Amino acid sequence: MFTSTENLKDLVVAVLDEHSARDIAALDVRDRCQLTEYIIVSSGNSTSHVKALAEHVKKKVAHYSKKHIEGLDEGNWVVITLNNVIVHIFREEVREYYKLEDLWSKNLANVNPVQGEKPNDVLDDTL
Repeated sequence: MFTSTENLKDLVVAVLDEHSARDIAALDVRDRCQLTEYIIVSSGNSTSHVKALAEHVKKKVAHYSKKHIEGLDEGNWVVITLNNVIVHIFREEVREYYKLEDLWSKNLANVNPVQGEKPNDVLDDTL
């Protein structure tokens, strides 16, 4: 078991770096999010690289009892939840599309709404 969330974050970053993940970012979101303390975002250069990175992280934290993994089969965007650390491993194109770290690095009050139909408009059209 890890002695601190900080140690777990550092371990995950080191594993990703060791296995050639690109553009690793560790975001401290303690003042913005009640679900986690750190969000780690990184990229792999292919679906097989994304899957391999996720497997390396999974193996390294195998003894950490509270983990959940989503997206491993597809390999476009894998999310590993380690209680107070959430790891996102993207294919580069997918990361560029979602720009997840931009969401967390800005003041949420300044996020502009998406242009287009509102959810209620879509629901009204289907009735």
